[in-house]
Amino acid sequence: MIHKERNIPLRIVMNKALLRRLPKKHTKRSMIEADLIKRDVGFKGEQNFDFFLSHLPKSNYFILNDLRFPIDDYIVQIDSLILSQSFTLIIEIKHFSGKIILDSINDQFIRVRDGKEERFQNPMSQVFRQRYLLNKWFQQHRFSSVPIEFLVVNSNPFTILQTDPENHHILHAENLLERINKMNDKHLKPIRHTNELMAIVKKLKIDHTPLSVNLLEEYKISYNELLKGVQCPECNHCPMDRNHGIWHCNICNTYSKTAHLQAIDDFLLLVKPSITNSECRDFLLISSRFTANRLLNSANLKGYGDKKNREYRKLF
Repeated sequence: MIHKERNIPLRIVMNKALLRRLPKKHTKRSMIEADLIKRDVGFKGEQNFDFFLSHLPKSNYFILNDLRFPIDDYIVQIDSLILSQSFTLIIEIKHFSGKIILDSINDQFIRVRDGKEERFQNPMSQVFRQRYLLNKWFQQHRFSSVPIEFLVVNSNPFTILQTDPENHHILHAENLLERINKMNDKHLKPIRHTNELMAIVKKLKIDHTPLSVNLLEEYKISYNELLKGVQCPECNHCPMDRNHGIWHCNICNTYSKTAHLQAIDDFLLLVKPSITNSECRDFLLISSRFTANRLLNSANLKGYGDKKNREYRKLF
């Protein structure tokens, strides 16, 4: 059973928001677009992997996707974690194309594509570290000790994998079920009761810490470089006009009552996680504080503080 779904990464959502808010000729658009393409490909690879993961018997496994939790001074990031009564499985998902060569002797992970060789960080080192830290997390929270297996799964079906014959930890996604069945045959003795598995799931979900990114700071883009106003949901023209409580695009003649919701989301994603009435007026290019108050109250936000210093944040 899946206890934590794999959602679209926040970074992809933020990149799209930033591209909506940058002028077409901004010098950093191409860099942000390239980063978005790369992240989109990775996420689609994870979705391809999830198709094969969905074939596991739901009653036998507890599955958590996109985990990120602290242990001591480290952050553990796991693409997919599978818990069973007899073993735990860490899965690192990759979406490489071309030919992948794992050279264990020299600890090298090499991609050959279009006649060019590129060296990447060895994902085996990554999962070794994840296994060590996860085991430490289990010990600190006094959960039963079970074997921790790990796999590096490539979700691109056209990739050629060339590994050492004794290496059984790197595989294509379509071989996932077969490999997990072998792990079941290897680990026959149940160690953890269902109640303990549920306790582990609950604690991991509590400890999950989403990644926090300041995109403007990362790309060294100032607030004043952003396009302000409400964007047309049909032709993307910005800003729309507001007349009698309705947003109107004077380019494609679209009318909308809710177009401001995306603009408020863009501010919360890119500028800061809260917004005041004056910030709303500045970003949406409206003059009335009463209109801004109505728009903020329509955006499923929760207000904090007194009227003068009131801030609005997303409800989760």
